[in-house]
Amino acid sequence: MRGVIIDLAGKNINHRGNFRPPTTGVEKRIVVNLDPDVQPDVVADIRETGLGDGIADCVIFAETLQHVPAPERCITEAHRLLKPGGVFIGSIPFLYPVHRDPVDLVRIGPDGLEQLLSEFDDVKIYSMGNFFGVIGLMIERKIGTVRTGSLLGAFGVSKLIKASMMFAAKILTSFDRDAIALNQDSTLFTTGYFFTGIKR
Repeated sequence: MRGVIIDLAGKNINHRGNFRPPTTGVEKRIVVNLDPDVQPDVVADIRETGLGDGIADCVIFAETLQHVPAPERCITEAHRLLKPGGVFIGSIPFLYPVHRDPVDLVRIGPDGLEQLLSEFDDVKIYSMGNFFGVIGLMIERKIGTVRTGSLLGAFGVSKLIKASMMFAAKILTSFDRDAIALNQDSTLFTTGYFFTGIKR
């Protein structure tokens, strides 16, 4: 990433996950979010930011499409913001627990992403966290809901069970941690997709 970067629905504080955009080669990073509590540079709807046409070298759109009504408008806005030759980078969950922020509206598969990204050239879609990642995620999320009887809890068995399940989840997830380019032989199970495209 280089030049001017626009982070749609990004946050300057209270980050989710581990992704942090690089700073080397970045002239300016503009965070756009409707929520003033995350201290964005611009408080605006990411479907209509009010920023000028063709001002960005890169637009980031991470883990957000599922929360926005009319996600196609977000893609159109990202395209509008990019300079010709600019790069669009995004991700979206697929087989992933519902997580409202403030709503969770949609899951989009690879065919839907290709359709949404049709205005871009050189579109690449990668699956993230495939079969074992999905199973590991399910185990990890279920752990918090596991209840054991008071007798087991008194002997620390409850904590041992939960620790064992977490360990198993981490091992399963490690089997397919790397993103995999989609092809006809790709797995049907994925926790989500990472995608890129270039503005014509």
